[in-house]
Amino acid sequence: MKRFVAPGAGLRDRRARCVALLRVGLAAALCGIGGARAVGAQSVHDAKTRPAADTTLRSQLQEACAAVWVAWSRNDQVKLRQLTPPGMIVVVAGDFPRQDREQFLASAESFADHHGRVVLLELSETNAQPAGDGAVLYARYAVTYEYDGHRMTNGGRATVAFIRRNGTWQGVEWHLDSGR
Repeated sequence: MKRFVAPGAGLRDRRARCVALLRVGLAAALCGIGGARAVGAQSVHDAKTRPAADTTLRSQLQEACAAVWVAWSRNDQVKLRQLTPPGMIVVVAGDFPRQDREQFLASAESFADHHGRVVLLELSETNAQPAGDGAVLYARYAVTYEYDGHRMTNGGRATVAFIRRNGTWQGVEWHLDSGR
């Protein structure tokens, strides 16, 4: 198992590694409801002019994100395997390597090993775009979390591509960037 925080690392190094862990693992948290408190979730479009199908799709994708988020933050490996397909990819801007599903699962374990806990997750500018048998969710996010006893905040933009398998939305590709 790959460790993201070396024992005895200084706060600056610990913060950088924790941000890396969260950005890689936190892709699942973009729509967090349950283990975190979602605040300010809204669409880029006015809800009065949005077709009902778009609103329903957006709600379904937010629920799918929430399920992955809760499972990741609780290190529920069984649930994570149900909600993420084997070909899952997590991409994070910067110098962080792309991760596959097994690395994503390991990040949930590492987060739990370091007493990780999400305090607050805020979403804004959420939008869903249908794409054949799939869909894409776009959002801005901000998250406050505790990791090894330190409280930190991180945020940016997120894009999550979903496929629908056996009646369940599964996140195939997760992309996070700083939004800058």
